[in-house]
Amino acid sequence: MKPATSAPPWQPLTFGGVAAFAHGTLGRLLQVQAAVALVRAGVLLWFFLAECLPALQQAMIQLPEQAGVHDGRLVWPGRTPVVLGETAFLGLALNASEGTTPGTTADLEILLTPTAVRFTSLLGHLNLPYPSGWTLDLSRQTVTAWWKAWCRALFVGFLAGTVVLLMASGWVLGLAVAWPVRLAGRLLRRDLTAGGAWRLAVAAGLPAGLLISAAVVLYGAGQLSLLGVLLAWVAHFLVLAVYAGLAPWWLPRRIPGARPKANPFSSRTQAAAGRRPKNPFAG
Repeated sequence: MKPATSAPPWQPLTFGGVAAFAHGTLGRLLQVQAAVALVRAGVLLWFFLAECLPALQQAMIQLPEQAGVHDGRLVWPGRTPVVLGETAFLGLALNASEGTTPGTTADLEILLTPTAVRFTSLLGHLNLPYPSGWTLDLSRQTVTAWWKAWCRALFVGFLAGTVVLLMASGWVLGLAVAWPVRLAGRLLRRDLTAGGAWRLAVAAGLPAGLLISAAVVLYGAGQLSLLGVLLAWVAHFLVLAVYAGLAPWWLPRRIPGARPKANPFSSRTQAAAGRRPKNPFAG
């Protein structure tokens, strides 16, 4: 195997590319990490536009002139239960009275009940009660106007927030992975500092994160099930471990530091050796 070169690191897809970040600068790592995070955030935004926004738009069309949550209870003048909007991923439904609930075929169903919002997915159910005294206007005019005013800002905020969150999570995960990477470097006698081990660990998480994004793209295209996405999320930890475990092999070997040569003209050197300096003029 060829050790990582001294050229500035630029790609985290190969073992040598990940290893190169150990000897690169922090700024270079942050640049590449930000680029990968932006790609992953763009994938999530595309998924929202393709699988969530259509359901939301359908729901806004079906909203009545007067509806909302008042004092912790849902107020809905129309007939219920009703499916407001649905895609393969997201289903929005409502039931203003206790009883039969509308069934959707979406992987994630959000149901507005008289006293709570219920989330149903492959992982189970989650009920979030409306806060007591809480008031929310769900009329068509109010919701549509709010969405038109804030949608662009929400998209930009979503991209920026996702990039920051992904980068920060990579730093934290890198702290947990750095110590076994440092240990591997010591056992393999590789040139690897503590900071270099952290940079390598963070870089090892980049291809693992791209695996999740690829799974999201396949899911959005209808080529992968939600269970497949969950399995990909589990598998990305294995990918991280493989890159973090094998990348140190591509680091250069540690060269033991040579001891500095003693100065033959230094009296301190001779004294340290247990000898007194000789006087060349002594008889």
